[in-house]
Amino acid sequence: SERLQMVILVLLLVLAASSQLQAQSTCVITDFGAKGDNSTLNTASIQRAIDECHKRSPLGSKVVVPAGVFLTGSVNLTSNMQLVVQGTLFGSNNESHYPVVPSLPGGTTMWAALVAGYNVANVTLTGGGTIDGNGWLWWCRAAPNSFPLGKPSWCNAFPRCNDSLPHMRPKLVEFFNSSKLHVEGITIKNSPNWNVHPIYSTDIVFFNVTVLSPRAVGNTDGIDPSSCSNVLIDSCFIDVGDDGISIKSQNATWNTALQVPSRNITIRRTTILSRNFCFGSATYGGISDVLMEDCRIGDDQGSCPWAIKFKSHRYFPGAIENCTFRRITMGKLMPNPWQQPKAPGTAFDLTLVYGDKPPKHRAGVPFVRNITFEDITVQSAAVAGLIQGLPESKMVGLTFRNITVGGKARWDCQNVASYTSQDVHPPLKCSS
Repeated sequence: SERLQMVILVLLLVLAASSQLQAQSTCVITDFGAKGDNSTLNTASIQRAIDECHKRSPLGSKVVVPAGVFLTGSVNLTSNMQLVVQGTLFGSNNESHYPVVPSLPGGTTMWAALVAGYNVANVTLTGGGTIDGNGWLWWCRAAPNSFPLGKPSWCNAFPRCNDSLPHMRPKLVEFFNSSKLHVEGITIKNSPNWNVHPIYSTDIVFFNVTVLSPRAVGNTDGIDPSSCSNVLIDSCFIDVGDDGISIKSQNATWNTALQVPSRNITIRRTTILSRNFCFGSATYGGISDVLMEDCRIGDDQGSCPWAIKFKSHRYFPGAIENCTFRRITMGKLMPNPWQQPKAPGTAFDLTLVYGDKPPKHRAGVPFVRNITFEDITVQSAAVAGLIQGLPESKMVGLTFRNITVGGKARWDCQNVASYTSQDVHPPLKCSS
């Protein structure tokens, strides 16, 4: 398709930009005083290496994290740089090691991400190593948001496990208002909050990235492009405690100038072992032109309670349109004991009533149109699809083609103005 060709072109351009960053200056963080002993705080040494390398070679620098475990607080990336993580960047759990910044997109305050790229361009993260957010204490302090079924007893091992959090927890890797970003061949895990969060950014590639967090811990999303365009997520592996991939478009401040859409996004050859793929729950600026193909969601042991979700709200604006999901294999969808013991197991959970709350700020009406699902196999599910438009905004142009859902699955499809169903098992019937 033209969209896929365009995204591939973006990938080639980003790769070309990366190759042009053949670093005129290479800085190894141990040369700046960093120690990989997992006890020395290395924030200043790492930041000094980043800044000095950029100063020496502003058009192309390489900062190397060698073998070892390097304890650190938040560090800021610069433009035109490669961060080559060969060892481990290990996040401090002391909030004083993270500056407080305005939250993204707005409305409160947060601690800056462990690896932060704000207003940067031409940045590559690679090296085969690990960025570990060390989220355990953060999760305990954020309960019950992080532990929907209750705080585990092991939290008591931390002296400050019951202290409240005055700011939003830091994310692990975050890019804001940035472009030409390439993340490849690294493991990102145990974020205090979302693991990877590009927002208001363009021309982004995630290739062969592994994202991990315990399945029992909420708010640990895998990769969340928010108000981003021209994004490729290719050959990644995600196993986390919340949305594996969540595409959002933000406007938390109710300022129409911030209603930036997400569009031209391709996900392919990627496995989401836990928990699901979704749009939302923020869809204020709209989500369009998304292609997901040749992917797997879940396994045959029941790692996912649902597979594809639309989490939009009836009292927020934002279109979800012109999206295709094809050649997808889904595993056994069922309840789990770690977070969703009452989830029935749903393949397609497509609703405009997420949260089911009365309007607080009705800024518009959401709508869904021109969405295609084809060549999809589900091992088993109790609910083939829960599809709910609104009386005032019925879904339009849904296509289900060559879909097989195993088990005793059923469909619940309402407020859909037009749809096509071909070779769907069990049969799909929607009401308007």
